[in-house]
Amino acid sequence: MDAGSKPPGRTQDFVVGRGFKSDGDRTVLVDGDGRGRLFLELTTDADHPHSEPSAAYESLLSTLEPGGQIRFLQVFWPDLGPRESFLRQTERWPEPEERFRDALRSDLAVYLATSPLPYLRRTIFEVVITGDEMWEWVEGAVEVLRMHGLAAVKLDPGEVQELARWVFNPVLE
Repeated sequence: MDAGSKPPGRTQDFVVGRGFKSDGDRTVLVDGDGRGRLFLELTTDADHPHSEPSAAYESLLSTLEPGGQIRFLQVFWPDLGPRESFLRQTERWPEPEERFRDALRSDLAVYLATSPLPYLRRTIFEVVITGDEMWEWVEGAVEVLRMHGLAAVKLDPGEVQELARWVFNPVLE
């Protein structure tokens, strides 16, 4: 690595972003150097019988042009969904005929409110956009991921800000 190059995995550009820039349906975070950064979340495609993440990543790397920059982030994210769903279900329980059911419902609510949140693993795919050719590469990359059973969804600016807050200030209680 020469003295002028940035070390791999540098997060300062992510932190000192210059805001978001939109061009039609293309929205990117502008980093400290003025380059756009696109963030996509990767998930398993429910309509695809077999997902092959390793083969997908290998295909992506083999098509990346020299100088292209990508990064995969694996983050553990609080998962409120199951807890909120369960609480909604308890609200639909019939009125208790016996006192112990009412006590059970209130104890469950207290436990859920005070217990640590469950976490899920999210895979975030970051692409440094340097021009139209990288946008074309991203469109092809999304298709390659789809063929290997992975879905890629672009994060909107609010989700990117939430990701930044979580990555740099996690609350892992």
